[in-house]
Amino acid sequence: MDRRAFLATIAGSLLTAPLAAEAQAPTSAARIGVLSSGPASLQGQAHKAFLGAMAELGWLEGRNLVVESRYAEGRPESLNTLATELVRARVQVILASNTFAVIAAKEATPTVPIVGIGTLERLVQNLGRPEGNVTGLVTIPLEAWGKQVELLKEAAPKISRVAYLVEGAPGSPEPAARAAAIGRSLQLTLHPLAVRQSDQLNPAFRTALERRVDGLALVDTPFLSAHRGQIVDFVAKHKLPSVSMFSGFAEAGFLLSYGTNIPALYRRAAHYVDRVLKGAKPADLPIERPTKFDLVINLKTAKALGLTIPPSLLLRADQVIE
Repeated sequence: MDRRAFLATIAGSLLTAPLAAEAQAPTSAARIGVLSSGPASLQGQAHKAFLGAMAELGWLEGRNLVVESRYAEGRPESLNTLATELVRARVQVILASNTFAVIAAKEATPTVPIVGIGTLERLVQNLGRPEGNVTGLVTIPLEAWGKQVELLKEAAPKISRVAYLVEGAPGSPEPAARAAAIGRSLQLTLHPLAVRQSDQLNPAFRTALERRVDGLALVDTPFLSAHRGQIVDFVAKHKLPSVSMFSGFAEAGFLLSYGTNIPALYRRAAHYVDRVLKGAKPADLPIERPTKFDLVINLKTAKALGLTIPPSLLLRADQVIE
Protein backbone atom coordinates (compact mmCIF):
# COMPACT_ATOMS: atom_id res chain seq x y z
CA MET A 1 0.00 0.00 0.00
CA ASP A 2 1.47 3.42 -0.96
CA ARG A 3 1.70 6.27 1.52
CA ARG A 4 -1.35 8.15 0.11
CA ALA A 5 -3.63 5.09 0.35
CA PHE A 6 -2.37 4.34 3.85
CA LEU A 7 -3.21 7.86 5.07
CA ALA A 8 -6.65 7.70 3.45
CA THR A 9 -7.39 4.41 5.22
CA ILE A 10 -6.36 5.83 8.61
CA ALA A 11 -8.41 8.99 8.07
CA GLY A 12 -11.47 6.98 7.14
CA SER A 13 -11.21 4.76 10.19
CA LEU A 14 -10.90 7.79 12.47
CA LEU A 15 -14.06 9.27 11.01
CA THR A 16 -16.18 6.13 11.17
CA ALA A 17 -15.06 4.81 14.58
CA PRO A 18 -16.90 7.44 16.66
CA LEU A 19 -20.08 6.90 14.61
CA ALA A 20 -19.95 3.14 15.15
CA ALA A 21 -19.35 3.57 18.87
CA GLU A 22 -22.28 5.98 19.13
CA ALA A 23 -24.60 3.52 17.36
CA GLN A 24 -23.60 0.69 19.68
CA ALA A 25 -23.80 2.50 23.02
CA PRO A 26 -25.35 5.97 23.07
CA THR A 27 -23.96 7.49 26.24
CA SER A 28 -26.58 10.23 26.55
CA ALA A 29 -29.59 8.00 25.85
CA ALA A 30 -32.54 7.80 28.20
CA ARG A 31 -32.86 4.41 29.88
CA ILE A 32 -36.26 2.86 30.61
CA GLY A 33 -37.32 -0.50 31.99
CA VAL A 34 -40.19 -2.74 30.89
CA LEU A 35 -41.53 -5.29 33.39
CA SER A 36 -44.18 -7.95 32.66
CA SER A 37 -45.29 -11.18 34.27
CA GLY A 38 -46.07 -12.68 30.86
CA PRO A 39 -43.84 -14.07 28.11
CA ALA A 40 -42.01 -11.85 25.68
CA SER A 41 -43.65 -13.72 22.79
CA LEU A 42 -47.10 -12.37 23.74
CA GLN A 43 -45.96 -8.79 24.24
CA GLY A 44 -44.96 -8.12 20.64
CA GLN A 45 -47.98 -6.11 19.50
CA ALA A 46 -48.15 -4.05 22.69
CA HIS A 47 -44.38 -3.46 22.75
CA LYS A 48 -44.45 -2.40 19.09
CA ALA A 49 -47.28 0.03 19.80
CA PHE A 50 -45.35 1.49 22.74
CA LEU A 51 -42.09 1.92 20.82
CA GLY A 52 -43.96 3.36 17.84
CA ALA A 53 -45.55 6.01 20.04
CA MET A 54 -42.19 6.71 21.71
CA ALA A 55 -40.64 7.23 18.26
CA GLU A 56 -43.40 9.70 17.37
CA LEU A 57 -42.49 11.58 20.55
CA GLY A 58 -38.84 11.71 19.50
CA TRP A 59 -37.46 8.72 21.44
CA LEU A 60 -35.74 6.23 19.11
CA GLU A 61 -34.38 2.96 20.48
CA GLY A 62 -30.69 2.67 19.64
CA ARG A 63 -30.31 6.40 19.17
CA ASN A 64 -31.48 8.29 22.25
CA LEU A 65 -33.37 5.50 24.03
CA VAL A 66 -32.24 2.28 25.72
CA VAL A 67 -34.96 -0.22 26.70
CA GLU A 68 -34.23 -2.80 29.40
CA SER A 69 -36.96 -5.47 29.18
CA ARG A 70 -37.67 -8.13 31.81
CA TYR A 71 -40.34 -10.80 31.28
CA ALA A 72 -41.35 -13.30 33.96
CA GLU A 73 -42.46 -15.77 31.25
CA GLY A 74 -45.57 -16.78 33.18
CA ARG A 75 -43.69 -17.10 36.50
CA PRO A 76 -44.97 -14.16 38.57
CA GLU A 77 -42.87 -15.27 41.54
CA SER A 78 -39.81 -13.98 39.67
CA LEU A 79 -41.16 -10.44 39.28
CA ASN A 80 -39.45 -9.08 42.39
CA THR A 81 -36.05 -10.27 41.21
CA LEU A 82 -36.63 -8.83 37.74
CA ALA A 83 -37.78 -5.49 39.16
CA THR A 84 -34.63 -5.30 41.29
CA GLU A 85 -32.55 -5.95 38.17
CA LEU A 86 -34.16 -2.97 36.46
CA VAL A 87 -33.43 -0.71 39.42
CA ARG A 88 -29.79 -1.85 39.41
CA ALA A 89 -29.65 -1.09 35.68
CA ARG A 90 -30.36 2.55 36.65
CA VAL A 91 -33.47 2.94 34.55
CA GLN A 92 -35.13 6.33 34.75
CA VAL A 93 -38.69 4.99 34.60
CA ILE A 94 -40.30 1.52 34.70
CA LEU A 95 -43.24 0.58 32.47
CA ALA A 96 -45.03 -2.17 34.44
CA SER A 97 -47.53 -4.04 32.33
CA ASN A 98 -49.98 -5.39 34.90
CA THR A 99 -50.95 -4.99 38.53
CA PHE A 100 -48.56 -7.63 39.86
CA ALA A 101 -45.68 -6.09 37.93
CA VAL A 102 -46.55 -2.67 39.39
CA ILE A 103 -46.55 -4.13 42.91
CA ALA A 104 -43.17 -5.77 42.32
CA ALA A 105 -41.73 -2.53 40.96
CA LYS A 106 -43.08 -0.59 43.95
CA GLU A 107 -41.46 -3.04 46.33
CA ALA A 108 -38.15 -2.75 44.47
CA THR A 109 -37.97 1.05 44.54
CA PRO A 110 -39.72 3.95 46.28
CA THR A 111 -38.10 6.53 44.02
CA VAL A 112 -37.88 5.37 40.38
CA PRO A 113 -41.09 6.54 38.62
CA ILE A 114 -43.42 3.69 37.61
CA VAL A 115 -45.91 3.94 34.75
CA GLY A 116 -48.33 1.11 35.40
CA ILE A 117 -51.01 -0.52 33.27
CA GLY A 118 -53.44 -2.45 35.44
CA THR A 119 -55.87 -2.22 38.36
CA LEU A 120 -54.22 0.85 39.80
CA GLU A 121 -57.23 1.92 41.90
CA ARG A 122 -56.10 -0.63 44.48
CA LEU A 123 -52.59 0.80 44.68
CA VAL A 124 -53.21 4.52 45.15
CA GLN A 125 -55.77 6.51 47.11
CA ASN A 126 -56.06 9.49 44.78
CA LEU A 127 -56.25 8.85 41.04
CA GLY A 128 -56.14 12.57 40.29
CA ARG A 129 -52.91 13.08 42.19
CA PRO A 130 -51.35 9.68 42.90
CA GLU A 131 -49.05 9.50 45.87
CA GLY A 132 -45.67 7.81 45.82
CA ASN A 133 -43.93 6.89 42.58
CA VAL A 134 -46.78 5.26 40.62
CA THR A 135 -49.00 6.65 37.88
CA GLY A 136 -50.37 5.23 34.63
CA LEU A 137 -53.53 3.77 33.16
CA VAL A 138 -56.35 1.61 34.48
CA THR A 139 -57.17 -1.33 32.24
CA ILE A 140 -60.80 -1.78 33.31
CA PRO A 141 -62.44 0.01 36.27
CA LEU A 142 -63.29 -2.31 39.14
CA GLU A 143 -66.98 -1.46 38.95
CA ALA A 144 -67.06 -2.58 35.29
CA TRP A 145 -65.65 -6.07 35.88
CA GLY A 146 -69.12 -7.58 35.97
CA LYS A 147 -69.94 -6.32 32.47
CA GLN A 148 -68.07 -9.23 30.86
CA VAL A 149 -70.25 -11.74 32.69
CA GLU A 150 -73.37 -9.75 31.84
CA LEU A 151 -72.49 -9.97 28.14
CA LEU A 152 -71.77 -13.69 28.46
CA LYS A 153 -75.22 -14.17 29.97
CA GLU A 154 -76.74 -12.19 27.10
CA ALA A 155 -74.95 -14.36 24.52
CA ALA A 156 -75.65 -17.64 26.35
CA PRO A 157 -78.87 -17.08 28.35
CA LYS A 158 -79.04 -20.61 29.76
CA ILE A 159 -75.83 -20.40 31.82
CA SER A 160 -76.26 -20.38 35.58
CA ARG A 161 -72.91 -21.48 37.08
CA VAL A 162 -69.81 -19.66 35.83
CA ALA A 163 -66.16 -20.33 36.69
CA TYR A 164 -64.38 -17.05 37.51
CA LEU A 165 -60.71 -17.52 36.66
CA VAL A 166 -58.28 -14.92 38.02
CA GLU A 167 -54.60 -14.60 38.82
CA GLY A 168 -54.08 -14.79 42.57
CA ALA A 169 -53.31 -17.03 45.49
CA PRO A 170 -55.69 -20.03 45.57
CA GLY A 171 -58.36 -19.46 48.18
CA SER A 172 -57.70 -15.72 48.44
CA PRO A 173 -60.79 -13.86 49.72
CA GLU A 174 -60.83 -10.96 47.25
CA PRO A 175 -61.78 -12.96 44.11
CA ALA A 176 -64.41 -14.80 46.15
CA ALA A 177 -65.98 -11.56 47.37
CA ARG A 178 -65.91 -10.06 43.87
CA ALA A 179 -67.42 -13.21 42.33
CA ALA A 180 -70.19 -13.22 44.91
CA ALA A 181 -71.04 -9.56 44.23
CA ILE A 182 -71.12 -10.04 40.45
CA GLY A 183 -73.18 -13.21 40.81
CA ARG A 184 -75.78 -11.49 42.98
CA SER A 185 -76.20 -8.64 40.51
CA LEU A 186 -76.74 -11.02 37.58
CA GLN A 187 -78.55 -13.84 39.39
CA LEU A 188 -75.76 -16.28 38.59
CA THR A 189 -73.45 -18.40 40.71
CA LEU A 190 -69.79 -17.51 40.12
CA HIS A 191 -67.16 -19.94 41.35
CA PRO A 192 -63.84 -18.11 41.96
CA LEU A 193 -60.74 -19.99 40.76
CA ALA A 194 -57.51 -18.19 41.66
CA VAL A 195 -54.21 -19.46 40.23
CA ARG A 196 -50.68 -18.06 40.35
CA GLN A 197 -48.55 -20.94 39.10
CA SER A 198 -48.72 -23.20 36.07
CA ASP A 199 -49.28 -26.35 38.12
CA GLN A 200 -52.41 -24.81 39.66
CA LEU A 201 -54.32 -24.62 36.38
CA ASN A 202 -55.34 -28.25 35.99
CA PRO A 203 -56.55 -28.49 39.61
CA ALA A 204 -58.61 -25.33 38.98
CA PHE A 205 -60.11 -26.92 35.88
CA ARG A 206 -61.01 -30.06 37.86
CA THR A 207 -62.68 -27.89 40.51
CA ALA A 208 -64.69 -26.13 37.81
CA LEU A 209 -65.93 -29.46 36.44
CA GLU A 210 -66.75 -30.75 39.93
CA ARG A 211 -68.91 -27.66 40.42
CA ARG A 212 -70.62 -28.35 37.09
CA VAL A 213 -70.01 -24.92 35.65
CA ASP A 214 -71.61 -24.08 32.32
CA GLY A 215 -69.53 -21.00 31.50
CA LEU A 216 -66.17 -19.36 32.21
CA ALA A 217 -65.18 -15.74 32.75
CA LEU A 218 -61.50 -14.81 32.81
CA VAL A 219 -59.78 -11.73 34.22
CA ASP A 220 -56.87 -11.35 31.80
CA THR A 221 -53.31 -11.01 33.06
CA PRO A 222 -49.98 -11.68 31.33
CA PHE A 223 -49.66 -14.88 33.40
CA LEU A 224 -53.00 -16.26 32.20
CA SER A 225 -52.27 -15.10 28.66
CA ALA A 226 -49.09 -17.19 28.81
CA HIS A 227 -51.38 -20.22 29.23
CA ARG A 228 -53.96 -19.09 26.69
CA GLY A 229 -53.76 -22.24 24.60
CA GLN A 230 -54.36 -24.51 27.59
CA ILE A 231 -57.33 -22.44 28.77
CA VAL A 232 -58.90 -22.20 25.31
CA ASP A 233 -58.53 -25.97 24.87
CA PHE A 234 -60.31 -26.52 28.19
CA VAL A 235 -63.37 -24.41 27.34
CA ALA A 236 -63.54 -25.89 23.83
CA LYS A 237 -63.33 -29.48 25.08
CA HIS A 238 -66.10 -28.96 27.62
CA LYS A 239 -68.17 -26.64 25.40
CA LEU A 240 -68.19 -23.75 27.87
CA PRO A 241 -69.28 -20.30 26.68
CA SER A 242 -66.43 -18.03 27.75
CA VAL A 243 -65.55 -14.37 28.05
CA SER A 244 -62.35 -12.43 28.72
CA MET A 245 -61.37 -8.80 29.07
CA PHE A 246 -59.10 -8.51 26.05
CA SER A 247 -59.39 -9.60 22.45
CA GLY A 248 -56.51 -12.12 22.45
CA PHE A 249 -58.66 -14.82 24.04
CA ALA A 250 -61.63 -14.18 21.72
CA GLU A 251 -59.31 -14.36 18.72
CA ALA A 252 -57.96 -17.67 20.06
CA GLY A 253 -61.39 -19.24 20.59
CA PHE A 254 -63.29 -17.66 23.47
CA LEU A 255 -66.89 -16.72 22.68
CA LEU A 256 -66.51 -13.06 23.69
CA SER A 257 -64.15 -10.42 24.93
CA TYR A 258 -65.00 -7.01 26.31
CA GLY A 259 -62.38 -4.55 27.45
CA THR A 260 -59.82 -1.93 26.64
CA ASN A 261 -57.77 -1.97 23.46
CA ILE A 262 -54.32 -3.10 24.61
CA PRO A 263 -52.17 -1.50 21.86
CA ALA A 264 -54.01 1.79 22.48
CA LEU A 265 -53.18 1.54 26.19
CA TYR A 266 -49.49 1.07 25.42
CA ARG A 267 -49.48 3.96 22.99
CA ARG A 268 -50.99 6.14 25.69
CA ALA A 269 -48.46 4.83 28.22
CA ALA A 270 -45.70 6.18 25.97
CA HIS A 271 -46.96 9.70 26.62
CA TYR A 272 -46.60 9.11 30.36
CA VAL A 273 -43.06 7.80 29.95
CA ASP A 274 -42.23 10.77 27.74
CA ARG A 275 -43.48 13.19 30.39
CA VAL A 276 -41.45 11.48 33.11
CA LEU A 277 -38.29 11.53 31.00
CA LYS A 278 -38.84 15.26 30.54
CA GLY A 279 -39.01 15.83 34.28
CA ALA A 280 -42.61 15.28 35.35
CA LYS A 281 -43.24 13.52 38.68
CA PRO A 282 -45.81 10.71 38.96
CA ALA A 283 -47.93 12.87 41.27
CA ASP A 284 -48.21 15.42 38.45
CA LEU A 285 -49.75 12.82 36.10
CA PRO A 286 -53.31 11.76 36.98
CA ILE A 287 -54.08 8.07 36.55
CA GLU A 288 -56.41 7.66 33.58
CA ARG A 289 -59.46 5.45 33.48
CA PRO A 290 -60.66 4.09 30.12
CA THR A 291 -63.75 5.46 28.45
CA LYS A 292 -63.92 3.12 25.43
CA PHE A 293 -64.30 -0.66 25.53
CA ASP A 294 -64.18 -3.07 22.60
CA LEU A 295 -66.61 -5.95 22.23
CA VAL A 296 -65.34 -8.88 20.15
CA ILE A 297 -67.61 -11.82 19.25
CA ASN A 298 -66.32 -15.10 17.83
CA LEU A 299 -69.08 -16.54 15.64
CA LYS A 300 -67.01 -19.66 14.91
CA THR A 301 -67.11 -20.47 18.61
CA ALA A 302 -70.80 -19.62 18.82
CA LYS A 303 -71.53 -22.11 16.04
CA ALA A 304 -69.45 -24.80 17.74
CA LEU A 305 -71.44 -24.22 20.94
CA GLY A 306 -74.79 -24.25 19.13
CA LEU A 307 -75.49 -20.65 20.13
CA THR A 308 -77.26 -17.96 18.13
CA ILE A 309 -75.92 -14.57 19.11
CA PRO A 310 -78.74 -12.02 19.49
CA PRO A 311 -78.73 -9.41 16.69
CA SER A 312 -78.76 -6.62 19.29
CA LEU A 313 -75.43 -7.93 20.63
CA LEU A 314 -73.91 -8.30 17.17
CA LEU A 315 -74.80 -4.70 16.36
CA ARG A 316 -72.82 -3.52 19.39
CA ALA A 317 -69.70 -5.52 18.47
CA ASP A 318 -66.55 -3.72 17.43
CA GLN A 319 -65.24 -6.89 15.79
CA VAL A 320 -66.98 -10.10 14.67
CA ILE A 321 -64.80 -13.14 13.98
CA GLU A 322 -66.42 -15.36 11.32
